[in-house]
Amino acid sequence: MTDVPLQGEPLEELMLIGNGKDAEVIVVLGDGRRFVLGLGKGLRVHGCQGLVVETVPWGDISMVVRYSGPGLVISRMRCEVPKWAGCDPEEFDVDLRRWVESGGREELAWALVVEIELAGSPSSGAE
Repeated sequence: MTDVPLQGEPLEELMLIGNGKDAEVIVVLGDGRRFVLGLGKGLRVHGCQGLVVETVPWGDISMVVRYSGPGLVISRMRCEVPKWAGCDPEEFDVDLRRWVESGGREELAWALVVEIELAGSPSSGAE
């Protein structure tokens, strides 16, 4: 998996939106930057004390799983393109770097496997 350089960024919320065939992961940082990733195989979230998980309907057949909590930060975020996609790793690294540098404004056109580790900031007491 490739590290996404967002370590230490304050997290406003993390959302999984969609259904089994079409889903997105949305990472909203404390400064308002919003990163959208197409989900190709799965999402794994490692949490901490103070993490709140809420699931709500979204339309007739989809749902939103929302992760939030006071003082959350991203301690590590990694992603990879599933092997079945036949992706050139160097091309993906370039696309990922541009996507992060754009603050998520550019589209990251890959369906990904995503792993995110969340931690509480020391001042929040949610470590």
